[in-house]
Amino acid sequence: MLSHKAFAQGFKLLASAAEIKQFPPEQAGEIAFAGRSNCGKSSLINALLNTKSCSRTSQSPGRTQTINFFAIGRGVEQIVLVDFPGYGYARAPQPLMRAWQALVMRYCHERKALVLLCLLIDARRGLTTQDQIFVKKIGQLRCHLLAIITKIDCLPHAERENLATQIHSDLAQIAKAKTTSYVETSARKNWGILEARNALIELSTAKLGTKATVTNITIRKKNTVQNYSL
Repeated sequence: MLSHKAFAQGFKLLASAAEIKQFPPEQAGEIAFAGRSNCGKSSLINALLNTKSCSRTSQSPGRTQTINFFAIGRGVEQIVLVDFPGYGYARAPQPLMRAWQALVMRYCHERKALVLLCLLIDARRGLTTQDQIFVKKIGQLRCHLLAIITKIDCLPHAERENLATQIHSDLAQIAKAKTTSYVETSARKNWGILEARNALIELSTAKLGTKATVTNITIRKKNTVQNYSL
């Protein structure tokens, strides 16, 4: 079972897969991270692991061009973080981007080790059309869906609650996962990182169709973790 200790024990790159045969064996539960290009996915993964070297960050969107598998934790606490290529804008040819998208869809539909899918949403953009298309394409999931709102420090406090409420409302209409939750974060200011870890721990072990018990905690009286059942 994943615990907070696992986030402090370093990581090991298991594979960088450009095709399905390069996926590593399914030996532990997997938590996948998806989001549009430049949504802050790499920064968020690095913040979760308290490192700057796990997932490569860049000013150029679309630098992640393979599905990357990172093992964290040891023994029974080991789990694998799976970093998808960003969808949307990327400095890559369209045929290559379509190949990424097809590989991600196959992973989501066929990977039995997937225990939690995290959808990263840039607070400055909200839930975009590209995000909605992705959620619709993945269809019925065998796991929980966690929406992680990133770059929350870029919004005035008054806009944050409205944004989170709107995102939840939109996801409730289009997501076919039986349970969805959300957490607000800022990797730059380290807001919501502890709460995001709590959510990963709780949701990666919760049975599908049950209401998660992620604790509602206020971050500096501005950011909150919320959970809902669809």
